[in-house]
Amino acid sequence: MHTRTHVRILTGGLALLTMTACSSVAENLSERAAEEILEQAAGGEVDLDLDEDGGTVSVSTDDGSFTVGGGDLPDNFPASAPLPDGYTVLTAMSGSDDEGSETLMVNLSVQDVDFEDLTATFESDLAANGWEITERSEMTGDVSQMWFAVTDGAWSGQIAIIQSGSGGFNVNYTLETDSE
Repeated sequence: MHTRTHVRILTGGLALLTMTACSSVAENLSERAAEEILEQAAGGEVDLDLDEDGGTVSVSTDDGSFTVGGGDLPDNFPASAPLPDGYTVLTAMSGSDDEGSETLMVNLSVQDVDFEDLTATFESDLAANGWEITERSEMTGDVSQMWFAVTDGAWSGQIAIIQSGSGGFNVNYTLETDSE
């Protein structure tokens, strides 16, 4: 290698080390690099926001947007959708397309509950909050689970209650706004 090449590599390395020492600069570089990769894959402009404090990643394009992560329910989570007492948000994702349709997927964990009590409470809370159960399926045995197809006129989708390995239950919501 030539001396000039060594100097360039060293200078570039020092510059990179200096930039990574400042986390906001490193975060911006990481975001920009990820945006460029996503733009190549999507074939258009992509805006990426990595929120380390909130634990979320947000992506916006001309076709829509979505946010993944965080320990909170998405902002667009329907207020009328029942939630189990003492839940913990494991994962949350929400998005929208260029026509304004919204989608969300949320996975909650709940501990120290009885399967029959949990599913009965969900059924009564759905009805009390204006949701219609259009289909229902239940399996019991080694792993108990209940699945509801639901709609409230604005949102429709599925809610699944599945026994987890920790002895509790995962409650999974997959909902989207009803198309007109």
